[in-house]
Amino acid sequence: MNASDRIASALRARILGGLLAPGVQLREVELAAAHDTSRHTLRAAFRQLEHAGLVRLVPHRGAFVPRLDADDVVDHYRLRTAIECEAARVAALDGQSRAGLEGAFAALCGLPAEAEWATVVEHDLALHRALVDDAGSPRLSRAFAALEGELGLLLADQRRFYVGDRKALVALHERLVAGLRTTDPDAAAGAVREHLEVSLAENLATIGG
Repeated sequence: MNASDRIASALRARILGGLLAPGVQLREVELAAAHDTSRHTLRAAFRQLEHAGLVRLVPHRGAFVPRLDADDVVDHYRLRTAIECEAARVAALDGQSRAGLEGAFAALCGLPAEAEWATVVEHDLALHRALVDDAGSPRLSRAFAALEGELGLLLADQRRFYVGDRKALVALHERLVAGLRTTDPDAAAGAVREHLEVSLAENLATIGG
């Protein structure tokens, strides 16, 4: 891992952990000094994060943590619901193995209580990625991958609901996974829709204050 990769990884953890709030500017001089690196290397890290959807580069202004408004959030969930529900439907209809989903859920359950929120977010992302990948559709997986940056930002915002109650987060995903252990495509899609409706409501409540 080179210097820009290390810096990008450190900043990613701070963003997903909710330590760099939406709208915050990532100041080059301060961060270059903090990481004992050049501004050239720091900018390379910014470009990596921009590609991942975790940083917005504004010409002549600098780098910012993206801020999503209510319309952005609703639109994100509209597309995410279409992708995840269809993936659940396909996996159930085709009798696909749920090994990826079950493994990701076990990893989420196995996180220690003191795990950083960024680590929780990474495991949450991995579970939903596995949900989609289990459908065996490369195109659905690519479509979901395009949303992962925004999804990470939204999961970071949900910290206030679960940072002191990890059991509630596990229980929410336990209901989802239980609903996906079916060969009924409508039931599988319904379990995903119910889960995402809860998540959407939490993100809209965060934006509302």
